[in-house]
Amino acid sequence: MPETPDSQTGQSQHDSPRPGDEAGLAPTDQPLQAPGGNSAARSLGRYQLGEAVDGGVNRVRDRLLDRGAVARVAPLAGADDLEQEAGFLARLDHQGAPVVFDFVRGDAGAMLVMRRVEGPTLAAAIEQARAGALPAELASPAAVVHLLLRICDVVAAVHAQGVVHHALSPERVVLGVHGQVVIEDWSVAMAEKRSPATLRYVSSRPAPHALALDGLHQDVRSLGSILFACLALRPPQPQDGDILGNVTPDERRRLPAGLEAVVRRALDSSPGGGYASVGELAQDLMRFSEGLHPAAYVPGRFARLGAWAHRRRRPLLLAAAACLAL
Repeated sequence: MPETPDSQTGQSQHDSPRPGDEAGLAPTDQPLQAPGGNSAARSLGRYQLGEAVDGGVNRVRDRLLDRGAVARVAPLAGADDLEQEAGFLARLDHQGAPVVFDFVRGDAGAMLVMRRVEGPTLAAAIEQARAGALPAELASPAAVVHLLLRICDVVAAVHAQGVVHHALSPERVVLGVHGQVVIEDWSVAMAEKRSPATLRYVSSRPAPHALALDGLHQDVRSLGSILFACLALRPPQPQDGDILGNVTPDERRRLPAGLEAVVRRALDSSPGGGYASVGELAQDLMRFSEGLHPAAYVPGRFARLGAWAHRRRRPLLLAAAACLAL
């Protein structure tokens, strides 16, 4: 898949430009090495091939529009498979998924041209936060909720098309340096045919009782795990029947009770319970961002009193001021 994260650094393979080339897209003198080691031409159509990076991805420059991009290349024998991949990614049609610019064929093979997104993965950002340097996306629970809402928007959009990711994790979310949030690595989704059951869940129709866990709810559970990892700066580690494991006092300070309830409900999602869809999870996150209790959270008496006072703080302050004046 495009822009595969580096296994050691956690950053996108397309972050660092080549020395002397600010765009990182200068063509090399070496012939293009397509996946499998087959040699191909250094250009295809209007695209000039640059250096190859891991994952079968090359830097390219569009000579007609004079812009940089990344591309997957294949010899003639693999052109049909690459065309299917291009069609799958193009149908996702969301800025939070890999964006397809073009697909071209030539005597030397085929090329899938995509948008280039620079930036670290969410996993790398979490490691940075653990080291004491909090990225803006993880600086507070409110910032984390804003980030998760953007991720939910991508996942909900592809679910509406009958596509599920199946492998969501912080390693597959790229935080672009220009504010982009992109989900990568759709290989498992491409290998699976569209599921009519998924479409039924999106439309809120009853799910078959025999199906314990479908792809849609697998994605919802993964989103709950990502939410917890962004707040506690570690993945959930179930222990002694607790779905989250032992939460330390330091982690508890970053994990408001309302969001903990959202995480627990998300991790418990299945056709029989939890969140019925990514949209329902997003609604609970939106309630939290608006200062309301998520539907998954049942507050105690003092918490309910505090929430009531927060919603009516203006008239209460005016009443207090009037009492002081009297």
